[in-house]
Amino acid sequence: MSEAQRKPTTSEDAASIARGAGPFAAQSAQAWLSYQANLLAGLEAIATDWIKRQRDAFDAMQRAIEQMSQCRDPLELLKFQQELFSNCLSRAISDASAFGDRAFAIARDAKADIARAGRHSMARLDESAEDSRKGAEGKPMPRAAAE
Repeated sequence: MSEAQRKPTTSEDAASIARGAGPFAAQSAQAWLSYQANLLAGLEAIATDWIKRQRDAFDAMQRAIEQMSQCRDPLELLKFQQELFSNCLSRAISDASAFGDRAFAIARDAKADIARAGRHSMARLDESAEDSRKGAEGKPMPRAAAE
């Protein structure tokens, strides 16, 4: 559009834009903070579960070492050693699987939250733009938009 075709922005238009931008910014900030809180809660759950599994692994390893130290038969010692390594490997796989599942759930929920916030924000912007157009065309603006 050329300068001649553009309508001059009035202080009323600027005030209307400012009233619409404040809640929009607040909603965006709230959505971001909510996302961060959910992310931290998810990471806390991952860390708590990991610490519990590490404690259980330590206890199991302690028991296995006690059994191996009391063992007098070399074949039985190898059996305990194989069980220890097998259990360690199983726990490592379980840890990786649990971490992957939790991380995926956090990412999935975050994506859904961000998409929902984006749709809500776009709807609010559309409403605000429609209210602005109605006000610019000389039609009465809704009371909520005029305040």
